[in-house]
Amino acid sequence: MGGFSAGQGGAVCERCWGEDEGAFRVRPDSIALLASLLRSEFGRPAEPDAVVEVTDALRRYAEYHLERPLKSLRLLAV
Repeated sequence: MGGFSAGQGGAVCERCWGEDEGAFRVRPDSIALLASLLRSEFGRPAEPDAVVEVTDALRRYAEYHLERPLKSLRLLAV
């Protein structure tokens, strides 16, 4: 199992995951969903757990690069 690291640019192997304290574990099906979203239009069906994990990964990625939290995203999730 690998992980996701905003600082290292996205999906990472287990060895690289351990090198970034901001990285977090991501299930393989969530990594596959991220890859699929890069190749296709948004709005495709996915497992609810994978959607939650991918949304969290994308939020963390955006916040890392913007260097601030996305407060409005929390409002949309309610």
